[in-house]
Formats: sequence, C-alpha cells, structure tokens
Amino acid sequence: MFFKLEAGDFMFKKVKNDQAFILLESILALSLVSITMILVLPFSLQLLQARQKRQNEIEGYRLLYDYSYEWLGSSDQWVTRSGVDYRVSYHENALQVSLPNQDEIVLEVVEP
Repeated sequence: MFFKLEAGDFMFKKVKNDQAFILLESILALSLVSITMILVLPFSLQLLQARQKRQNEIEGYRLLYDYSYEWLGSSDQWVTRSGVDYRVSYHENALQVSLPNQDEIVLEVVEP
C-alpha cells in the first residue's frame, strides 16, 4: 500500500483544530465574564444603595445642626438639599428632621 500525503491535508487539519480551540476558549471566557457579572453586579448595586442611604442620613444630621440655631417654637418646613426633600419640624422641646424614603427615620434633638 502506498499513501500519498500532501502538505495541504495536514494544514487543513491543523487549522480545523485551531478554530475549535479558539471557539472553546471564547466560550470559556464568555462564561467566566458572565459568572463574574452575575456575582458582582448585585453586590455593587447594594453598596451604591447603602452609600446613598448614608449620604441622606449625613445630610439630615447637617440639617439638624444648622436648624438647631434657628429654633423658634413650633413649625414645620420642607428643605431641599442635593435634590432630596427633608422635613424639619420644630416643637416646643424637640427639633426633628425626617429623612426621605428610609422607613421613617427621624433624627431628633431634645432641649433639656
């Protein structure tokens, strides 16, 4: 028996194997990126929400400090800071700042 080998036959098989390897590598990379995004994205969103909540709380404490100097008896007013509305309530012996959209968190200073 006699087999005739040509250079083109070997090259075709090599190219075919290389293309399969590239496809496998691409699928693996896409899977890793997808899994990473699925794990990291919710955590990042949770951190951003916690940061925003904390910023609103800090701004509420700033308002509490600012308006403690203007304590004039009983009144209610709405104050907008950084695009967020806060309710400042003056009472006989307490000053309250209500934070928006945070389960009715109220910051309060009570006069001794």
